[in-house]
Parts: sequence; structure tokens; C-alpha cells
Amino acid sequence: MEVLTCCGLEYWPYNDGPNDPPGPNRPAWSRWLGPYQARIYGGEASLSVTVKNGYLYLDWNGGLKLSEHSPDLYFTPDGETVTFGAGRVTVGNRPFVRPESR
Repeated sequence: MEVLTCCGLEYWPYNDGPNDPPGPNRPAWSRWLGPYQARIYGGEASLSVTVKNGYLYLDWNGGLKLSEHSPDLYFTPDGETVTFGAGRVTVGNRPFVRPESR
């Protein structure tokens, strides 16, 4: 959605809504679910990977529904890359690891 404000035009990408159909809820996602931590911008940050309505979500910045591009590569609604690996997830260029992996 494009929103005209007093300061210019803002772009609000669609994340999700109550009428979205259920997603595929892939069993393979279970290996990525759970909490992650990072040291970014000089401080600690955390996020969690969850499944909601059959879709993979980052519980970060209000909850971001992920769109699958390939088995380990996803995108947030605003186009940020999310990649998964063993015990880690990278959001853009911000690396997060499982708490027990630090």
C-alpha cells in the first residue's frame, strides 16, 4: 500500500491478514523453529522463528511472514533476505544463532 503523509510517500508492504488461506506448514521447517540471538548495532538482539497459519514467520519487528524462494532462502514482505543454515538464520546481513550455539 502506498500512503501519502505530510512528509512524503510511504510504502507499506502487505504482510498478512485474517482472510489469508492456510499455508503448506512444511515438516522440514521444524529444524529452524525456535529462538535465535545476535550482537548487532552494538547490542543484543533476539528473534524467534515460528509457524502461524501454516506459514513460516520471524517473530521480529511485529512478526514477518516469510515467502519461500528456495528451500533455505526466504524473503520478508519488504524484500529482505532470510537464509537458514545449521543453527543459524541470517536476516539481511544480520547473523543470528541459536542460544546454545554461541
